Amino acid sequence: MITSMLERGVAVAIIAGSDRRADYEQIVGVRTDDRRGEYELTAHLVALGHRRIGFITGPTDQVTLERLTGYRDALSEAGVALDPSLIVPGDFDLHTGQVGAAALLRSPAPPTAIIARDDYVAIGVLSTAKRLGLRVPEDVAVAGHDDIELAVHVDPPLTTIAQPLYEMGAYAMQAILDRIADPHLAGEVKTFNSPLIVRRSTLATAADERPAPFIDALANRALVESLLSSLDGQSAMMGRGGG
Repeated sequence: MITSMLERGVAVAIIAGSDRRADYEQIVGVRTDDRRGEYELTAHLVALGHRRIGFITGPTDQVTLERLTGYRDALSEAGVALDPSLIVPGDFDLHTGQVGAAALLRSPAPPTAIIARDDYVAIGVLSTAKRLGLRVPEDVAVAGHDDIELAVHVDPPLTTIAQPLYEMGAYAMQAILDRIADPHLAGEVKTFNSPLIVRRSTLATAADERPAPFIDALANRALVESLLSSLDGQSAMMGRGGG
């Protein structure tokens, strides 16, 4: 559809696109710095004393890869070894958070904090933690991404990374108007910062000891390995390009 619109000379803007398109010379891309946002969120948890930090991902798209890279960057900078068993593949829904949290929290060495790919997944994590009798954040800290309206109303309110949606939408609209006035204007990519919003779901320090509940194997380990392999491949390509 986008290609058809471009062929007809229609000005196009994409907000928070997941594919990081290659044709931004023709369109306007408005996005957030997902890698930096996830880095700051992970660094926040590390600063609270957490070392075993779980990560429930979304589908294998560029946004997921960038957020996973930020998570890995923050762990590496803090001297915390990446443990692939703490990464669980998922989707964009509450069920993903419930299932992913169950796998992580019932593992032999459960995390003391869990980051979810988005807030809906994080709310699913909260649900499972309470069902298992765990306190948030005293037993397990939970954080999401996007700062949806519901994030401040759950119990406890959710620590998250905000997306400045109003500013992003306003920028995209102005970019469209500019290109209607001057169709020869080139495309561009505008990246907004994503501020860390700290709420009660992460405020306590990491629990030192917790009994491990019933052991439940993590699902889709091959997908996790594929995600990590994709990140390594991107890093290698960037290294060759920089040389």
